[in-house]
Amino acid sequence: MTPADRTGEIEAFFADFERASTQEDWARYGEMFLADFLNLDPTAAGPLARDDLIAFLPRRKAFFERFGATGTRLADVQVQTLDGTHALARTRWDVLFDHDHPPVTLETTFLLRHEDRWRIAVYLNHRSLPELLATTTP
Repeated sequence: MTPADRTGEIEAFFADFERASTQEDWARYGEMFLADFLNLDPTAAGPLARDDLIAFLPRRKAFFERFGATGTRLADVQVQTLDGTHALARTRWDVLFDHDHPPVTLETTFLLRHEDRWRIAVYLNHRSLPELLATTTP
């Protein structure tokens, strides 16, 4: 498979990732992660079990809602194939609000691993979500 083929697969992966999040299909969302993956942001780094992520997602939604954020929309994905099994995906997500607010962009980098399908092995938020969203109070 060529790197261009992998790029198309990964773009489709993130379209499905976005749909699963928007539809709150947490089981499908969770299946997009390895059973254990590395979760990082500027304030913390550590392993996270997929089941713990799924259990946390309703609280994440409530956290966003406190700031008037209704969700995110994928704005861009840039893919770098690393080898036959791994790829790096740099993404930008626009935060959507229920009130007039200047744009807020989340930048996230993912290390993906292909076994039976693509799954997230590393999830890196480049900014702290609480700090980023704290500037958005309606």
